[in-house]
Amino acid sequence: MSRYRMLLACALLLACVAGQANDDLPAPQEARVPSDPGVVLAATLRLPAGPGPHPIVLLLSGGGASRRGVFNVLADRLLALASPRSNTTSAVSAHPPVPSSMRSR
Repeated sequence: MSRYRMLLACALLLACVAGQANDDLPAPQEARVPSDPGVVLAATLRLPAGPGPHPIVLLLSGGGASRRGVFNVLADRLLALASPRSNTTSAVSAHPPVPSSMRSR
C-alpha cells in the first residue's frame, strides 16, 4: 500500500471517530515484550473499561525511527469507541464473523 493511501486511510479513520468523547479513559500502560536474544520490544497497552470481550487493534509503527507518538490520538479515539460509556453505536459488530480461511480445522 502506498504511503499516500495509508495516510488517507488513517485520516478517514480519524475523521470517523473524531467526535467521540475520550473522558475517563484508562491511562495507557507501557509494556516490554522480550523477542530475540537481547531484543526487547516496547509496547503501549490500552484497554477499555468494563468486562470484555473487547475488539483488538494492533498498530505497528514500522521502522525504528518512529517514537509511536503519532498513534496516541488514534489509539485514544479507538479506545473511546470501545468504551462502555460511549453513547454512540458502532458500525462494527462486537463479534465480527471469522472468515472460513482463518477458522481452525
